[in-house]
Amino acid sequence: MLTPKRKVKTSFASPANFDYYLPDMKGVLILLLFLLAGALLGNAVMYILLLIPGAEGLNAYSMLISYPVMFIPAIIYASARSRFNQVFEDGEHVPVDSSRFGRLGGAVLALMSVIVTLAAAFLTDPVMKIMPPTPQWFDDLTEQMLTGTPLWATLLSVSVFAPLFEEWLCRGMVLRGLLRHMKPLWAMVISSLFFALIHMNPWQAVPAFLLGMLFAYVYYRTGSLKLTMLMHCTNNTFAALIGQNETFRQMNSYTEILPLWQYLTLVAASLFLVILFIRIVRKNSRKACRTLSCVMTRCPMFSMGHFFCPLPLCPAQKALSCCVDSLISADPCLLARELSAALPGRHRDCPEQAGGGAREGVQDEGRTASH
Repeated sequence: MLTPKRKVKTSFASPANFDYYLPDMKGVLILLLFLLAGALLGNAVMYILLLIPGAEGLNAYSMLISYPVMFIPAIIYASARSRFNQVFEDGEHVPVDSSRFGRLGGAVLALMSVIVTLAAAFLTDPVMKIMPPTPQWFDDLTEQMLTGTPLWATLLSVSVFAPLFEEWLCRGMVLRGLLRHMKPLWAMVISSLFFALIHMNPWQAVPAFLLGMLFAYVYYRTGSLKLTMLMHCTNNTFAALIGQNETFRQMNSYTEILPLWQYLTLVAASLFLVILFIRIVRKNSRKACRTLSCVMTRCPMFSMGHFFCPLPLCPAQKALSCCVDSLISADPCLLARELSAALPGRHRDCPEQAGGGAREGVQDEGRTASH
């Protein structure tokens, strides 16, 4: 009989908690199987609904029904595994979504992410140009989605549902789990391949892989699912809106509407923006880690520059890793409280706790982490 190793407080505000499930490659394949089962379930639900007399008009809204249903089996499985690990296995807690925005802050990173997503989307055009032409069935499907469905329904499907569910699965579950079991580069590549695979056709899979690598790097450096959802939403919304125009919908490449010199200039500028963004995000995350240099040298999660350390951590390092959110968000009082709970007696109390009033920061930084 399994005996619970910890007491779990049920939160009605958050019915599904995935923070304790970190899938390895086997877990990723299981999630993929549940996703495929969900796709069959979604199609079955839609088929049954269309059998209802007078429900023929639902066909235009099929994506709004079948698409969310497709993810339900994977969500149930991941939530159940997380709860099991939390209660019976004393599993490691790694938040699906964090706010490790460093010194730049969330607003600046969000604005930069929107701009660089559009640049990265344009960079996929040269790759798509060398691919075989899309078949007629694919063009008909795209035409149906863009013109046969009301714009609000299209935007709800591609700009809300797709970023929400796909980012949860591909970055929040697959990438987050793989970062605990392999090197970051391989984790990002495999999660991006997973992202490409679920699009189920090469004309969407190739750009999905390229953009997925960018989304994966942002999640790896910031731990923020909100940022990757915003980037995903930006790309899909832009594609859906320009797809409403007949000229853009029929073209195979931007070279058909732009002079060559303008096209090459935009490609070069887009590449520059993507590289610059990657360097800024990398530098920003490293600066945030240098706030406590002692923590960096003693914890492999920091010394390797990883927010998701694939190495096993000792108890002291696990205690320190729980303070990452406070450290990156530059909240010294919250950091002091978490260090106090994890390593009592090792640092000075937070000024707020001591009745000091306004936040004054954690004093004597060297003594803070001198354990």
